[in-house]
Amino acid sequence: MKVATETDMREKVIEELHELPDVAMVELLDFVRFLKHQTQSLTPEERFDRLWLTAQRVASARGITDEDIEAEVAAVRKEE
Repeated sequence: MKVATETDMREKVIEELHELPDVAMVELLDFVRFLKHQTQSLTPEERFDRLWLTAQRVASARGITDEDIEAEVAAVRKEE
């Protein structure tokens, strides 16, 4: 299963943006500015916590268990 990279996510956002009606652009710009301000005001610890929660939600949505993650980490460590 492919893990989405930041570049993949940016490309997906751009794809969705192209399908968005022109009338929604002002609202989108306002929301992007809100998100930018919100994330810039977070401490590194707060940003980490948000990213960790996001990773947990994505894993859960994809049916990835803690055991799956432990097995993957163990496999990578064996290769080192």
